[in-house]
Amino acid sequence: AQGFVVGHCSGWQDGLTCASPCSTQLGLEYSVQMARRMQEILEPPDLLRFHQLSAASRLLVSQGIGGDFQVVLTQENRLLAIQGDVVGKGMNAGLLAAYLVGLVEGTLEECIRPARLLEKLNRLLAQRTSRRPAFATALVIEARLDEPDWILARAGHELPLLVRADGSQAELKDPDGLPLGLEAGETYREQRIPRAARDPLFAYTD
Repeated sequence: AQGFVVGHCSGWQDGLTCASPCSTQLGLEYSVQMARRMQEILEPPDLLRFHQLSAASRLLVSQGIGGDFQVVLTQENRLLAIQGDVVGKGMNAGLLAAYLVGLVEGTLEECIRPARLLEKLNRLLAQRTSRRPAFATALVIEARLDEPDWILARAGHELPLLVRADGSQAELKDPDGLPLGLEAGETYREQRIPRAARDPLFAYTD
């Protein structure tokens, strides 16, 4: 186990099991470390360039593993960014976040629009967690090379910030919907915002 060095421990029995009081804590810390490493594998690159667009991503987890997730994908003529936050902390939230990342990447070839993507994720999550309810907020941002707008759809997530080149902040509307997983039949709306060069769009979560 990388990061743990144990030598001459009297708790080991026949080299196969450990009866030491510290074994449970070591096992838990190792599991969290492995889960966090897997979560890092699923994180998008720090910087992704796509034609005239670029996407920078940073994810800092307050605990060893958490429910925040981000996905940045490119396909033919579009860039798609998804940010979300699973309710709760720890291993359960991290596993559900990984499940949602897998769902997002599984829809890539369908090339569906942001609102339809949220509806599909919401339906699948609600069905998967029907016995043990869980939910997550999410924001989808799409930029197509052949269209002049940002396209946004939200499921209970914080509004992003759009800063114009002159330093002013654009006023965004509020096309919000319920968080994912609460109501399988929820529908979501989209907002279009004119996209201009050197106008950064910031998405964030707590």
